[in-house]
Amino acid sequence: MLDEYEEQCIILCNKVPYMWREYLPLYVEQHNILTNDLVHQCLQARDNILFSILLPLLDGKHWSLIATYAKEIQQGQCLFCGKSIKKENHEELINWTAVIYEIMKKQGPDIAMTLLMKLEKAIPNIPIDRSIFQSLIFTKLLYQHGMKYTINFDKHNLESSKYNTICSTKIRDQLVEVLQKDLNKSINRNIFENGAHHWGMYYQNKLSTCSCCTLSLQTPVLLGNNGIAIFDCGHAYHVNCMIEKKLTACNLHS
Repeated sequence: MLDEYEEQCIILCNKVPYMWREYLPLYVEQHNILTNDLVHQCLQARDNILFSILLPLLDGKHWSLIATYAKEIQQGQCLFCGKSIKKENHEELINWTAVIYEIMKKQGPDIAMTLLMKLEKAIPNIPIDRSIFQSLIFTKLLYQHGMKYTINFDKHNLESSKYNTICSTKIRDQLVEVLQKDLNKSINRNIFENGAHHWGMYYQNKLSTCSCCTLSLQTPVLLGNNGIAIFDCGHAYHVNCMIEKKLTACNLHS
């Protein structure tokens, strides 16, 4: 099917930010082949999310080449022409910890651990932050025991009321209760509502579509790992669209 509509797929990937991330595994699955050129291009992009898509697609032959390619990239060498690539100060060419973390979020701790073991075998002494092992253990426990309450995003009635909530008060209240028992002291529940990191907020939205791409705010490929941004004016954007268009404010009021 992809072959039949290949041109349309490429046009769509050019129009919708990061759509090619979804197209890549479908293309590889359809053709049942991952070419060296494609591996080159993926590694050269130095995109953590792209790496997290690439690693599960590798077979034995490509795993043997990953060490060579990764070494060349770390040395600042272009995989295509062999010329030196200028490296900015403190720029990390490949953040393998972030790659494994992305795999864990999308495919679970078991697959992430399997790929981490393959990665360490292919690239000895690979720099992996120890925090990833803590995340793997916690996520594994969460997968085994689950959660009694989940956050419920209202996908169908975004405009049904003046204000909507995107947080779960049950989760917040239960967290406060657990912390109070563990710390043996009272906890101010307001600390989970203020500041840059919070459990949710009330918002007044004007549209159920992204003001940038005009697609639904619930479009999965555009939500990705970044979610949505809502400005004081009530207009909402996919964060991925804002990154793609380099927006830092609502552009409907200029």
